[in-house]
Amino acid sequence: MIIRWLLLVLMACAISNGHISSVSLMDDILTDSVERWGSPSRIFYATFVSKNIASYAGFVQQFNRAYFEASNSSVRYFTEETGHNYHASDMRWNKVPIVVELLHRYLAEASTASPTQFIAFFDADILFLRPHFLDDILARRGEWEVLLSEDLLDVANSGFIVTRVSAWSLQFFRRWWEMRHHANTFCDQHVLNALSLQLANEGQLHKLALLPFGAINSQWPPLEHFDPAVDNVLHLLGEFDFVRQAVARYFLEQQNKEKASVVDAADVMQVKVAALKTTFREALARGDVTQSVDIISHVCEMQLRFEGRENHLGIGDDFSVSFIDALSSFLTDVEAQATPRARSALNAQWLQLLALRLKCFPLSDVVSRSSSTATVRLALPIRSTLKRLES
Repeated sequence: MIIRWLLLVLMACAISNGHISSVSLMDDILTDSVERWGSPSRIFYATFVSKNIASYAGFVQQFNRAYFEASNSSVRYFTEETGHNYHASDMRWNKVPIVVELLHRYLAEASTASPTQFIAFFDADILFLRPHFLDDILARRGEWEVLLSEDLLDVANSGFIVTRVSAWSLQFFRRWWEMRHHANTFCDQHVLNALSLQLANEGQLHKLALLPFGAINSQWPPLEHFDPAVDNVLHLLGEFDFVRQAVARYFLEQQNKEKASVVDAADVMQVKVAALKTTFREALARGDVTQSVDIISHVCEMQLRFEGRENHLGIGDDFSVSFIDALSSFLTDVEAQATPRARSALNAQWLQLLALRLKCFPLSDVVSRSSSTATVRLALPIRSTLKRLES
């Protein structure tokens, strides 16, 4: 126990000081996963980890190790190197043929009394917060063969899928994959909408079951809806990669301090805010047009969602002040240049992108319905500069 405590303290210090990266953690986890590939368990967990998410996936999966060890579960991390990148243009599709492969394997082993009864495929940005939560869910047996989470837009969210090892499940995932080029669909969830309609017409929709938000998935925006008192998982869906990295590192640090069970939603939100502030200033400083515009647009959207509404996350009407100050300084520098010719290509491109983005975010509407000084302060300098550019 003392040795384990010392190791946890050393890891917490190394992660906090930046001496252990997410990428190095992920490399160690992948090696360990290969060694444990044959381990039998009632629930077999799987995910796909691409190279472009290694910046945060290592922190997430290191945090999740505690869950898998506590439940004595097998887990496999599929990658490009394992030959499982079946859809390079949209890697969200990889889950479907991977589950088909696993179902083939465990159906073939059924005659040898394999203990594996369920396959759980999860996105690599999902943090497992509560020990044995899936065992508790599966104890409430129903008629379902495939278990998913509700979604705000689609029939279901495919970020966390639990499937029973059965012939029906195998046929379902085969159909899903074969429909991947279905007309007027743009991702795996859109195709799932079409497949669900077919199942309803065939009288088989009851084979799919949906769980509420918090059970195996999160509601978007995840950190604004996060409730650590009841949520089994935290799915960082839709967050910037640098926010995913910061939040996952925070959870891992708390776990290593043995404080993960007392994480507060407001503290997690402040981790995100700090990451937004730091990255925004860095993007402006190095002239990263795309990232700086993405962040300020995201801040605008957050400001409106929180405006005039009490919340437990520490986000108030002054939330965007520090972003406004950094942006105002940037815009002042732009306006100080005498002529459009004198403005750098970077500044012109930045403002053009911002103008295009804000067409979907009308500044006049924001100002007219806003009681927030912060939101007005954000809108007016942008509008003023854009008008000068137009003239």
